[in-house]
Amino acid sequence: MEKTIEKKRDSNFELLRIIAMLAIISFHYIIENKLMNFQNGSTGEKIIFSFIYILTLVCINSFILISGYHLINSKFKIQKIIRLWGLAIFYSLGIYFFYLIVDSNIIDKTTTAIRMRTFAPILNANYWFLVPYLALYIIFPFLNKMIKSLNKQQLKILLIIFFILLSVLYNVTTLLDIFEPINGHSFLWFIFIYAIGAYIKLYSSKEKKEKLHKYKYLILYFITALIGFIINILLETIKGTDITLNLLSERLLTFNSVFAVIESISLFMFFKDVQIKNKIVNNIITWISPNILAVYLLHAHHISQMVLWHMTGFSINLSTMENHILHYIICVIVIFTIGIIIEQIRRWIFKLVLKIPIFKKLQEKVHKKYEKINNKINEIIPNDT
Repeated sequence: MEKTIEKKRDSNFELLRIIAMLAIISFHYIIENKLMNFQNGSTGEKIIFSFIYILTLVCINSFILISGYHLINSKFKIQKIIRLWGLAIFYSLGIYFFYLIVDSNIIDKTTTAIRMRTFAPILNANYWFLVPYLALYIIFPFLNKMIKSLNKQQLKILLIIFFILLSVLYNVTTLLDIFEPINGHSFLWFIFIYAIGAYIKLYSSKEKKEKLHKYKYLILYFITALIGFIINILLETIKGTDITLNLLSERLLTFNSVFAVIESISLFMFFKDVQIKNKIVNNIITWISPNILAVYLLHAHHISQMVLWHMTGFSINLSTMENHILHYIICVIVIFTIGIIIEQIRRWIFKLVLKIPIFKKLQEKVHKKYEKINNKINEIIPNDT
């Protein structure tokens, strides 16, 4: 979720990042409100939210695809690791002390494990996404070397093998999961999706395209989601207490399911060739996109989740399906907007602080240290473009 592109921002990918973050909030809303449980509530409501849920399965994979697409020709920058880690600590501690001041009862209800995660958000996986992502960024220069050492055909075959091992077999069997994709949460899974993004950059970008070719990918995205949705409904109808069917049903709804992979690649391929020519729209997108990571850090924190979904009106029983859908839309928009505003305020304050001479000089010294480290690393592992 951290920005992976360089100074010049491609608004098409920035828009995809925004949509992916909205999908993450939607995903959390559906999970925390148990809207995939067909044993509770309105069947029509569950069906609608089940389809929305399957559409949102692209959320994590989209960020990694963007990373692979841009980082395959990029150089290592240690400041990206420091910045991402620093933001995680800032928001994790900020959330903790905010609730400690505003309502200490909330903190009293947290477990010791949650408090430990708060003070070491990366090491204790307070934000699970950041753990494999940071590991991925640390090794991406080595990954690039490996990827570029293969020709197009070799890389394609390798990706197909990984797809079968990590996704297809995971979806069609209930055997021991020796490759541990952990529902698309694992480091190995991130490497696989990164490699797909790199492959698209290296080879797909060079292919000739028809004028309306990108829309076939958007259609494929919705068709794949629809097929996954239908299979999910069928499994929900017949699975009962059957252990095998229940496991297959659960695996269908993961980030590494066959449907999630096809959806993610299809949506990415669509946005890859989208051209946003309207200057105002471009400016809005590029203003919002740098704040995206903060939206995740704010609402995915364990204490925030407890407050959002279990101690406020965000998680309530609504009388009609229409009201519940409206409630869902409002919640997603409100959480996203608040996150953007808070991060924009933080960025503004930090800019003011860095204008103070002593901090400005400190920043310059730190920047020079970064450059020395980056140069040494990039000399050892040069990324030939």
